[in-house]
Amino acid sequence: MNINNRWTECLMSKYGVAWFKMNESSGNILDSKNGFIGTPYNLIYQVEEGINFNGTSSYIQFSDKVIPIGKKSIYFEIKTSRQGNPEIIMTQTMGSAYNGTQINLGSNGHIYFTLGKGVTGSPIVSVTTPLAFDGNWHKILITWDGTTDINGVKMYIDDMVNPVATTTATSLETLNPSYSLSMGRGHDVANRYYFQGQLKNIQIYNDVIDPIAKFNLIRINDKYYTYKNDEFIEIELTKENLKLYGIDLLDMMTTPTDKVRISMEEENRLGNGKEFSKVFNMTEFKKKFGKMKKINEV
Repeated sequence: MNINNRWTECLMSKYGVAWFKMNESSGNILDSKNGFIGTPYNLIYQVEEGINFNGTSSYIQFSDKVIPIGKKSIYFEIKTSRQGNPEIIMTQTMGSAYNGTQINLGSNGHIYFTLGKGVTGSPIVSVTTPLAFDGNWHKILITWDGTTDINGVKMYIDDMVNPVATTTATSLETLNPSYSLSMGRGHDVANRYYFQGQLKNIQIYNDVIDPIAKFNLIRINDKYYTYKNDEFIEIELTKENLKLYGIDLLDMMTTPTDKVRISMEEENRLGNGKEFSKVFNMTEFKKKFGKMKKINEV
């Protein structure tokens, strides 16, 4: 599943708490959303390949909690091949006897998401599923709607449509986390459980997000286009297609620079989407977006 950066920017603008791209070449680990700063210890910087943790002394320590209480989404990408050890990916807690979020790997080859509420053995949430320790990148998304509704907690691996695990929270999360956020090791001095592997593109939200990009319909010379499979596709204008491909806000797809160049204007609204007209000509559009196809050719 390809995660679209433009859509991520949109989600960040609406629900974002922190976005650690983990593409630094040295120094602190920086959040591009709200300016959180992680202090690095013994990391191996791999730029576009993320941050490598050595499994014995690598970690990132924050002075802030970062992950919010209540409803949340946490997305990250992970690569690891060492199986058989409990390892901490990120934590604000020290087990269910403390408050906060923890994501960790188990010695059984599973990944765990736990929300502690200060009562030993009685977490608000505990959900787990097997993870492939195959040395390849895997995309992880964990969401909680902040309620005790049935299956309000979901965990996704690679397939961002169908959760691999769900569970129901036992209570609301009302207390602040016990500790500031740590990545790559735990807070328990006696059992640090260092992580060995790579992390990148860590995104934290204060709502349940859908990481699959939604795009506008665009009108050019009485033809309509949407974005699919990394290219613009000609599509028939129907109410059903507006529901499938339309979105409410032009800001969902455009940066301020793009809006100056594209100069779209809202004309009307049908169904759950909106129709937009295009001011510049087809030649300019092709230069920006490339070859067109009809949707039945895909």
